[in-house]
Parts: sequence; C-alpha cells; structure tokens
Amino acid sequence: MTCHLTSVCPRVVCRNSGHLRTSADIRSVAVSGAGVNPYRDTPKTVGVPSGLRKQIQGLRRTGALPLRGPAASVCLMIRNPKRRLDRERPGSTNEEAPPTNEEIIRYFEERTRRRSIVKTTRTPSGQVLDWIPLESQNSKGLLAAPPPQSFIPASTRTGVKLASFELDDNTVELGPSGTVPVLRKETSRLHTTCSLHEYLSKRDGRKSRWFQSVDDPLPPNPSGSYFYGKAGQSFRSCFGCEGLLNVWQPYVEYSNDHSLMQTWLLNYDNSTTQSLEAGWTVDHSVNGDWDSHLFTFYTTNGYTKAGNDLGGYNQDVDGWQQYDVNVFPGALIVGKSSQGGNQVGIVIKFQLFEGNWWLQVQGRHHGDHRRSG
Repeated sequence: MTCHLTSVCPRVVCRNSGHLRTSADIRSVAVSGAGVNPYRDTPKTVGVPSGLRKQIQGLRRTGALPLRGPAASVCLMIRNPKRRLDRERPGSTNEEAPPTNEEIIRYFEERTRRRSIVKTTRTPSGQVLDWIPLESQNSKGLLAAPPPQSFIPASTRTGVKLASFELDDNTVELGPSGTVPVLRKETSRLHTTCSLHEYLSKRDGRKSRWFQSVDDPLPPNPSGSYFYGKAGQSFRSCFGCEGLLNVWQPYVEYSNDHSLMQTWLLNYDNSTTQSLEAGWTVDHSVNGDWDSHLFTFYTTNGYTKAGNDLGGYNQDVDGWQQYDVNVFPGALIVGKSSQGGNQVGIVIKFQLFEGNWWLQVQGRHHGDHRRSG
C-alpha cells in the first residue's frame, strides 16, 4: 500500500505546499502533483461550435439523441467568468450554459427522495443541506464509533492557520440534535451534459501516471490531460495517514477542469487498485461553483466502475457514513492562503479503526468509509 499527497492543477501553476505526517503504523509516504497539460489542445469538449451545441441540446430534449451510449459522451462545458490573475480580461460569459443531463438529474432526485429528511437548511454560500437521523444511514440502525481523539493543531507546529467551514459559525442554522448534514446536489448549477457513469467516475483516473518511480520521475505525458508529480514509498502494512494541505483557490478555466490537493491511500494487493482520497478541490462539475471545497473519493475497482459501494465522490454514491454535524463532504472551505501572505490549511487524516476507514478533518472525525475486501 502507498500513501500519497497530491496536487492537481489545470493550465496554471498551482502554488500549493503540503506536509504529510505518517501515523505510528505508516513507514512511508508519497507526495505528488498534477495539472492539465498546456502543450496539448484544450480539453476535448472545448471548441464545440455554438450552433452544434444548440443542436445537441435540442436533440437531447426531444429524445433524438440518447442519454446513454457513445452519443451521450458529447460533453459540453461552461467557462469560468472570474478573472484569471495573469490575464487582462475575464473568461467569456456570453454563451448559454448547457442544461444538465436528465439522467443525472433523475439520479440525484431519487437519492434525495430516499433520505429520511428531518429538516432542510441553507448555508450562507447557498449550499442546501438535508439533515437526516444519524442511525438512518445504516439499515440496521447501527453506526461504528470513531477512534479515540488524537490531534495536534497545525498552527502549533507549522504556523499555518486552520481553515474553517460555514457550519463552524454559531449563527448558522443547524439541524435538530441527533441528525447529520447531507449535501443536496443542485443539478441546476452543474451544466453537466455527460452520461451518469462518466459523471460519477473520476475523470482520467485510469489514464494518469499515478505509479511512476519516486526516485526517477517521468516527464509529463504530452498526450495526457493532467500533469502529476509525486514522491513516496510503498510499505507492507498501513493503518492510516495524515496530511496538512495549504488551501488555495486556483483559477480553473472550464467547468470540466479541476484543481485539487489531497492525501490518498492506494492498495495494490488485490487484482484491482483500491483507493481512499480526501482533500480540497476546485471543480465546477462536482460542486457547482468555482470555489474550494472539501471532498472525498474512493474506488474499489481501479477506477473502472462508479456507483453504490463501488466508488465515487462525496455522497454521490453509497459507501460514506456521515458522523460530524459541522464538516461534511462537499463543504465550502472558508479561508484561503495568499502568496507571500497568510497560510491557511486543512489537516486530513485517514485511520483504519475497527474495520472502517475514518476520515478526520481539523481534528474531528467527520465520517467513515466502510472497509471492503
């Protein structure tokens, strides 16, 4: 198994820094980074003529273009309207945003209907939270207990200020006692036209050079979509990892690009790779905006399939159980680092405890992934 610290940056240099500390049972770590390849053309969905885009939208609405199969893979995107720091003009905003694929909309509507919602609230940034009974996440009504608390504040060891989350504010409305927040996917903000399978999957998960030698790294693949750089080691047994990640808000030009920094665990012992990943990401297709959000991701099958108990982001699929009332997958991160100024970070820790992989954020256990063979 290998433990990684990763950054992914599309098109522009991502000024990230991170520190990864091993737990008592970890004997090695890895550090890596990545970004969209600037030497190839813009992503495959860029440059679709507006006339063709409107035709595709019309065909989908009338049912002439299927939502599944190869034809459904024509993915459109929107451009970031915010100003890129090294350019004089903002991104173009005069094009009509494409509607989200109906298959994706129906999928998330059904997930919302299945929840035992006690109360629905909205955060200051506009995120919609469904508050559900803690025990309703398990068919038997039983949830695992978190590991004993063990945390050293990052500010006492690095000088990095810990970022906060919207629900840390005492004035923000929470759900009733005994309930936990689940982020509702607002599909109207996504403008995602790809198939449901493509949406739930990790983009380019199988194409990336995750496993190159630490001591002899390969140059970026000119035909690839993202740059990755990493350092690390493998080890026989692993019971967790911990990383301090500086939080930034890098510019991401298109809605199907993303920029992230994460810690992750990879298991090569089985016939297919398994992974647990968590950190911050700027990804419009996942979050519906251009800001930095907490995320978690897992795969049980080498990124080949996504779905309930197979793999996916946050709570888009089954496999994650929420425990904390303040921090949840997809939460907006409050506070960002500045170049030459204050440094803001999040501390991410995975820990295997009594058969479950617990995720700790800023010293709080906010949920767990059930262990799978």
